[in-house]
Amino acid sequence: MRRLLTGLAGALGVAALLRALRRRETAAPAAEPDPAAELRAKLAQARDTPDDRDAFDAAEGVPVDEAVAPPETRSIEERRRAIHEKAEEALGHMRTDPDDLGTPRWVKVFGLVALFVVALIIVLMLVGGGQHGPGRVTGEGMGEA
Repeated sequence: MRRLLTGLAGALGVAALLRALRRRETAAPAAEPDPAAELRAKLAQARDTPDDRDAFDAAEGVPVDEAVAPPETRSIEERRRAIHEKAEEALGHMRTDPDDLGTPRWVKVFGLVALFVVALIIVLMLVGGGQHGPGRVTGEGMGEA
């Protein structure tokens, strides 16, 4: 009876394996488009597009490459002082950050769990009582009945 059940289970396993292999062969993945061909098509489209940079620049006024930055009106000392004040302000915010709550919650929880486990082990050692040591395993030192 045991051999019959073993043979039946093996036959079912082989049948399931063959069925899975047939499904894999029939469900051939659809061929994805070639990325190189897509890039070639985009490049050809970009080459065919007329250059409208001049019209864009004319609508904007001065072309970006030719634009000149306005001259700085403050002296170097004034700029240094402004940057220094801004940095001091940022440091002040970092020192008295209201979002800084101290130790993260996960550290506190982990510490409490570890403390509880240590306390539990100590209590079990003190209250557990009984014979400890090799005599407990080998049977030596047990009280005679």
